[in-house]
Amino acid sequence: MIFAGKLTEKLSFYSIEETQGRSGFKDTSEVFKFEAYAERLKNKEYIGEDAGEIFHTLDLQFRLRYRKINETDIVVYRDERYRVLSIDEYRLQNEMVIKISKINE
Repeated sequence: MIFAGKLTEKLSFYSIEETQGRSGFKDTSEVFKFEAYAERLKNKEYIGEDAGEIFHTLDLQFRLRYRKINETDIVVYRDERYRVLSIDEYRLQNEMVIKISKINE
């Protein structure tokens, strides 16, 4: 069970929807789904270099009350975009733990 006092971080969830225009080209857009408050559990940061290019990965883990989340959703946390890596659902406790990774743009 999650206590309300621990839900201090605000997450915004967006789904990716694909539409087809009149010309036949497919276009993807992000559609706002909902906002939720979560408890931040831990983070992992890694900076590496491959072929002269620097990669910065940041993985975060959150616990929140159960919501319908897909692994294709985009999460916005502190004005940064993240993708969902894994979802662990605990329905008896009405909570879930999600692991997200920063999108390198």
